[in-house]
Amino acid sequence: MIKEEENILRRFGKEEPFTVPEGYFDDLTERIMDVLPKKEIPFAVERRKKRRMNMRLIGWCSVAAACIACVAFFYTKDMVPEKTTNVPELYTEETYEYDDEYQEDVMNYAMLGHEDVYCYLSGIGF
Repeated sequence: MIKEEENILRRFGKEEPFTVPEGYFDDLTERIMDVLPKKEIPFAVERRKKRRMNMRLIGWCSVAAACIACVAFFYTKDMVPEKTTNVPELYTEETYEYDDEYQEDVMNYAMLGHEDVYCYLSGIGF
């Protein structure tokens, strides 16, 4: 490659064969833009603008829906009645009174004796 460049330089020299008038590139962009025909906004650009507006609308609607959901949650939370203190606790003697006859029927059905129930409740095992 170097030899080719040396051959070209020897043959033609370093002298530039073309010349450009002074200030030619200074206003080249404006001159080209003046010559080009004016175009209207393409359909794709209008569609992008509509899409942007739709996305903005969807964003605001989602924020509004979240606010409504929060208000509804806290409004319904206040509507739930609180626990009253006059409800008896579970598994007290006052709330569950069974007949001895009922207990005997259950134990017979389960084939358990008094000793089995005692062992189960005391944690001794069988």
